[in-house]
This record gives sequence, structure tokens and C-alpha cells, in this order.
Amino acid sequence: MLAEQKERNPRARFTRARTLGGYYETETIKKRIAQYIGGMMYVPRIKVRQITPKVEENKFVRDAIDRGNMKIASIAKNIIAKYGIEPEQVKAETTAAFVKAASIVGKISSLKDEIEDLKEHRKWLREYNKVKPIFEEWQSLSGRKQKKVSGCS
Repeated sequence: MLAEQKERNPRARFTRARTLGGYYETETIKKRIAQYIGGMMYVPRIKVRQITPKVEENKFVRDAIDRGNMKIASIAKNIIAKYGIEPEQVKAETTAAFVKAASIVGKISSLKDEIEDLKEHRKWLREYNKVKPIFEEWQSLSGRKQKKVSGCS
């Protein structure tokens, strides 16, 4: 076992490096590697050539792209002018609009929940309206007739 390893880990187990001799000590291996640094460099045998295609700038394509960009810019400018917003305020206004939209979505979801609850209440009210006349008739009966209808003897 190497002396360095023994210092780092006193409970280290025996390894074969000790029996192989000084040729396999850490410093010796580092020196051997340093000898071959220049000789072990990888040099590719094939030359890689990069061929860049020569594409001429097509004036028609460039003009079409510019026209498309100008259309988008013009639409944006018209929208900004329509709502009376200065270009410097656009970012703040969009953020405010987003916050407002988010709050509206929250209100809509709470309204949906309320609608579901009301649908449930409506179902129970229909059942109540079916049973109510029968209950009122039963209450109007007295004595033995009431017991006979309810099934009690």
C-alpha cells in the first residue's frame, strides 16, 4: 500500500501496488505521463473543410421581410394611438392590463363555483316542491288517519 494512501486512510486494505514496486508509485507514474505529453497528442488525419454556401442577398426577399415588419410596426402604432398610450408607457400599461385580466379570471372562476352551488340548491328545491304538498296533507290529518297514512300502528 502506498504511504500516501496509508496517511489518508489508516484502515485501508492491502493493494497489489505495494508488491509491484516503486515503478507504480504515484510520483513515478506522474513523471512517466509527463514524458509522453508531446508524443501522445491526438492529431486528426482527415482535414475537415467547412464550406459555407455563398448565398446572394435576394432584394425581393429582403423587401418582403421589411414590408412585413413595417406592417406589424404600423399595426402596433395604430393600436397605441387608438388607446392614447405613449410608447414609453406601453410596458406599464400591458402589465396593468394583464393584472386586470388575471383578477377578472379569478372572479369568473368564483362565479362558476357559485353557479354550481345554485344548481345543487335548485335540485333540492325541486325535490322539496314535490314533497311539500304531501307533507301539508299529512299535517292536516288528525288522530288515527295520520297514523294510518304514516304507517305507524
